Amino acid sequence: MNKKDIIEEISIREGFSKRDTQIIVESFLSVISECLERGEEAKINYFGTFYVGKRKARTTTDVSDSNKVINIPESYDVRFKPGKPLKKAVKKQ
Repeated sequence: MNKKDIIEEISIREGFSKRDTQIIVESFLSVISECLERGEEAKINYFGTFYVGKRKARTTTDVSDSNKVINIPESYDVRFKPGKPLKKAVKKQ
């Protein structure tokens, strides 16, 4: 399911116009993104938590370039920890 599908599904379920639903969904995603940019967690009760994780610097081997050793610097990524109800719902499948 992509963003367009989500907007359409919410629009049908709640009886909002697709345009209004699109504004709400895009605003929601923007708020989450801005929260993560500030280094804060975005907790949604009974769903889960989005947070910024840190990857340590490491070295690896580039097998396509005569096994040359490559240094990969530390980086940050977005992570998600599901809440208990979401975990439980997924386990039922």
